Parts: sequence; structure tokens; C-alpha cells
Amino acid sequence: MNFDTNDFYLNFLIKNNLIDTIFRNIKDQYFSLELNMKELKAIDFSKGCYVGQENTSRMNLKNKISKRILQIESKSDLIPNEELKFENEIIGKILTSKPNFAIIKMKNFDLFINKDLSSNSCNDIRIIKPSWLN
Repeated sequence: MNFDTNDFYLNFLIKNNLIDTIFRNIKDQYFSLELNMKELKAIDFSKGCYVGQENTSRMNLKNKISKRILQIESKSDLIPNEELKFENEIIGKILTSKPNFAIIKMKNFDLFINKDLSSNSCNDIRIIKPSWLN
């Protein structure tokens, strides 16, 4: 394996539903738990004193993560900032294209995880559920 190439790194990130490449586009807009930082072991709940510690701890203890960033796939080109819909209900928003990521509401997540979603310009969007998401 050649870990020195950008292509390998980007493909590894995309394959594992990691979001390193899009942080600059979403900086300061979401809570760390919404960005899957707990699952990536980027939050240490035994260590204190970090920005947003109180909100993060409360959200984690009460399991109140209302949305998450997840990879999506489509045969069409996706347009950032378009709303994602399932049966005419807004369930998220496209954040980036190439790689394709969206912020997805977790309420009723099981109803639309394996279903076709749509945006204003696309009707063949699907969420890629990572193996670590319960």
C-alpha cells in the first residue's frame, strides 16, 4: 500500500465515510458529535477543558444527536446546499460534492436509510450507512 499519495488518502477517507477533506467547508457550523467525532475517537470524555465540552457531554449522555454528517451517493452531480427530501419531507442538506456528504436528520432515520432521496436537481440520492453507525 502506498500511503504517500493523495489519491490513496482520499479514497481511504471516502471508503470509510470519513470527512477530513471537507472540514474547511463546514467549520464552526456543527457540533462535534454531529460530525461523528465520537466514533472516530476524536473526543475524550474523560478529559475536560475543550471548547463545547458542556454541550458535547450533555448531547452524548442524553443521546440527543439530532443530525449527522454522512456520505451520500448519486449518479448525478450533486449541488451543495440543496435540501434532501424523502417523500416530500426535508431530511437533510447536501454539504459537499466530490466527495458527496450531507447533514442528515436522525429522526426517522431507519425509514429512509435504504430509500431513494431527492433534491431539487436530482432524484437518485442514497445515504451510505457506515459500518460503525448503529
